[in-house]
Amino acid sequence: WSQPTLSTAEIRAQNGQPPPPTPITPDTVTLNLYNPDSQVVIRSKPGSWGKSDSWEFELPEQSFRAPSASKIDLDAGEPPISDLVPKAVFRWKKESRLGREMTCYLVGKSVGGKKSKEPDITVAMFKEGRHDSTVTIYEPNLRRVDVQDQKGLDIVL
Repeated sequence: WSQPTLSTAEIRAQNGQPPPPTPITPDTVTLNLYNPDSQVVIRSKPGSWGKSDSWEFELPEQSFRAPSASKIDLDAGEPPISDLVPKAVFRWKKESRLGREMTCYLVGKSVGGKKSKEPDITVAMFKEGRHDSTVTIYEPNLRRVDVQDQKGLDIVL
């Protein structure tokens, strides 16, 4: 939380009362997933003129190791996920600047930092109500997502 700074004219307009503290939202949030171990970084993308804010995250398509009968492979720890492994890129976007609804899209794949453009696929929707909030996951579209760790995707969504 941060306390906004006001000019003397603004302080007089509020009868000397300090303004309420405003929340500070981080630019990135890291989620740790276990079994398989991985980290998902959610990045905030501020909106520009005519565009609303969005949040992006990537999940690797291949999360689990290939089965092996080798004793060396069984004793070795989980290798870190390489940058060369294709990753599915997801983006949460607000529908409008004033509304509270958000939609999550699969916006393409990333291989080695290069993004391939494919049509966006709606994966989930978030709707904030007055007393409750709901996340709706579209199962038919979720089947089109090539991610091995489906449970991890559900948790991140």
